[in-house]
Amino acid sequence: MLNQLQPINWKDVELPPKRYDSKGHVLVYQPGHPKARNNYVPEHKLVISLRDGRWPTKDEVVTWKNGDRTDNRPENLVVTPRTRKPSRQTP
Repeated sequence: MLNQLQPINWKDVELPPKRYDSKGHVLVYQPGHPKARNNYVPEHKLVISLRDGRWPTKDEVVTWKNGDRTDNRPENLVVTPRTRKPSRQTP
């Protein structure tokens, strides 16, 4: 007989502490995480890494379909190439 998953009682789940940075990004407490700064990682990047199996590269940016930086549901996040401004050349 296969083990069946039991429904989760979300009232019993202890979520890690969260903060917000100056840009409105949600930061999640993850001590020891290789990408953590002061023990916090950006939640949107953490969700992408769990969804896609890899951390976004420095040449990629994560955006929100609905524009809400606190809505980090996997289906609301999009990874796109980072656009670089052309360098100004002096004659």
